[in-house]
Formats: sequence, C-alpha cells, structure tokens
Amino acid sequence: MAASCKTKVREAIPYAFKPENIVPGEAKFYATTYVQGGEVVPVLAKVRDGRPIKIEGNDKATFTNGGTSAAVQASVLDLYDTHRLRFPQRKVGDKFEESTYEHLDKTIAAELAGAGQIVLLSNTITSPSTLDIIAKILKFAWFNTML
Repeated sequence: MAASCKTKVREAIPYAFKPENIVPGEAKFYATTYVQGGEVVPVLAKVRDGRPIKIEGNDKATFTNGGTSAAVQASVLDLYDTHRLRFPQRKVGDKFEESTYEHLDKTIAAELAGAGQIVLLSNTITSPSTLDIIAKILKFAWFNTML
C-alpha cells in the first residue's frame, strides 16, 4: 500500500552561485569519447544539472555511424556506484580506516623508495592528461621503469 506509507521529504537545494550556462532541469549534450580496454567509441553524453544521465552513439562519426555497444551505453552507471569510497582508506590491522591523500602519498613514496626497480604496466593510453600524469611520475628519482 504505497499510498499509506510515509516517504522521506527531499528538498531541493538551490545553487549558492548558479553557473551562468546551467538551466536547472534542462539537458545538454556533449560530444566525447568512451575509452575502455582498447575500445574507443565517439559518443554523445546527455547531461542534466551537471550529471551525465545517458550515453548515445555519435551519429556524426563516420566509422561507427552512431553505433555503440551495451557496455558503452551502460558505462554511465559506473559514475553512480553507491558503494564507491568517498575518502581514501588505509589498512590498520584487520580493519580499514579513513585517511588523507597526503598521508597515503607519503606512505606510498616511502614504500616505493625501497622497492628497487618498478614497472608500470598498462593498456594503451590515449588520454593526454593520463600521459602527462605518468610523465610527472617518471620524473621522480626513485621511479625506475621498464618500457
């Protein structure tokens, strides 16, 4: 009997400083690329209030003609994982506790400094920002790689 049950009242929280280009409830479309495990697909992301809600194939892409796979269509669900961690965690004994990125950076750097040779193994990376991050990591004296 859904009509007799009380539900939690959800109140909308207005923007304190509303971005100029956002109209609440109005969807926008952005051309982007889905990249996963060697699959590269041009897509259109439907975004409402700054949140992606739907991914469709980009019909202006000549090699896909707007086609996508089920994995591409479902990839938007990865953004809304309710079990995703909100903060970094570290293992203390048999349990995990909340930590900070600064603490984890120091801990990882200390462990890597005494590790000897380190190998970075990944799939093909086409993202310029990811390649830039890797280049910055390689500048550390303690990081030796085999390519």
